[in-house]
Amino acid sequence: MATISKVMKLDFVVAPQVLRRSFNTICVTSGVNEIVLRAMMGHASPEMTELYAGVPLEDKQRVLKAVVGQLFEWDLRSILRSKKRRWAAI
Repeated sequence: MATISKVMKLDFVVAPQVLRRSFNTICVTSGVNEIVLRAMMGHASPEMTELYAGVPLEDKQRVLKAVVGQLFEWDLRSILRSKKRRWAAI
């Protein structure tokens, strides 16, 4: 692996797991069939392939924005409902 680091002119060593994980993540996000990916990775079980699957930062951010957005909308709706109830009681 030191050779890869030298070829890429990196000042650190790239571990084999990093390359495998990156390859797996790129394949998953590109839509490669799970069975084909498992065969390419040399894994006997889907669980092992899942261990190498990383979730891209963009996917995490997209999900987080959606959840936070829904929570904010829900909270805003509940606040508005409670204010309507207060005004109706007056």
